[in-house]
Amino acid sequence: MQAIGVQTESPESLLAYYQRVRRDTEKLCEPLEIEDYIPQPVVDVSPPKWNIAHTTWFFE
Repeated sequence: MQAIGVQTESPESLLAYYQRVRRDTEKLCEPLEIEDYIPQPVVDVSPPKWNIAHTTWFFE
């Protein structure tokens, strides 16, 4: 049974999307120093390093 309205993407388009998201993420993080990636800034916010890794994991 095939789902109605589901759009499938080619591996190439998914890779291009991942690369764009990664590039945009790195651009957002440019102002940060390397030391800023590790500590948790506040209780309600995860460190940038965790968010980058977590987002990458979704694409796998």
